[in-house]
Amino acid sequence: MGWNGADLLSDFSAELGDTSTAFQTKVLRWINDGIREISTSHNWHFLREKGKVILASGQDTHSIILTTPSAPTLAALAGGSLEDGGSYKVLVTFYESVAKVESRAGTASAAIVPTGANLSITANSVPVSASTLVTSRRIYVSKDGAAYFYYGEIANNTATTTTITAETSSTVQAPDFDAIHMIDGDFWLEDDRILEGYTVQRLRFETNGAVSDGTPSIWAPVNEHEIVVYPKPTSNTTASFYYFKLPAQVFNSSDSQPQIPAWLFDTLYSYVIWRGYAYRDRDGKESKKINYIESLGDMISRKGKPVKKSGRVRGVTPDSDGFPA
Repeated sequence: MGWNGADLLSDFSAELGDTSTAFQTKVLRWINDGIREISTSHNWHFLREKGKVILASGQDTHSIILTTPSAPTLAALAGGSLEDGGSYKVLVTFYESVAKVESRAGTASAAIVPTGANLSITANSVPVSASTLVTSRRIYVSKDGAAYFYYGEIANNTATTTTITAETSSTVQAPDFDAIHMIDGDFWLEDDRILEGYTVQRLRFETNGAVSDGTPSIWAPVNEHEIVVYPKPTSNTTASFYYFKLPAQVFNSSDSQPQIPAWLFDTLYSYVIWRGYAYRDRDGKESKKINYIESLGDMISRKGKPVKKSGRVRGVTPDSDGFPA
């Protein structure tokens, strides 16, 4: 069996004794739930990535995630092979190749129905990200109210028009969550300085609530998506940081690879089998849950790399030192 979405779905469905399409839809959801559960249960080294954020001039509060794109506008175009009479919608995501981060799915366009000789679509007013770190935009298409599937990529952050001429064959859906799960350690300015991590309360106390301009030297988490820095940057400044990511979804495709290593197969298997037993309310569902918990604990013990005290993960609701209690 391969380490991909199609093989995992086939294997787990057969193990649970039901390979019907309706049941496999549930199993695929359990696979993704399991990957998310496993990924957020420990600070796995394989999910640690380097990110960047633009600290905008004159601002003290900054988002560390990509903004959600606005909707493009659609118009009919001659040619193409879209379905005559089909109803299509389009949405966009921003993509940052350096940190390998994709934004949450943007706002969907209004529907358009290609007819006659006009079986292509022009997407106009494709949103451009204000972040200079964004390297491309990804296009997702929905047909007749179905999910939004990947169509293609605009390999820059400048063009505002693209065309859709054929049906998409991809099974990759637009992300419905933000990639950054948890910040790991402090922010730093490349070739310059590390920003010392505070809590917001400590930052405001030690600066007497002042908001001055300069080169940032302190940062504090506001929530899971925003940080505050002091002093406010006098010009746009790029700060780097490490974070633990949430893995992308797995789809029913041999090209869809889980973003967790194959040595976690037994743990994922235990999770999905437990969910299947619980769904059918089968005898042994509690023991299946225990199997999963024990497998996860064993993998954390054997494969998890502990985080040094000096590099502890900074939480969204930190203690007085700025770290999770």
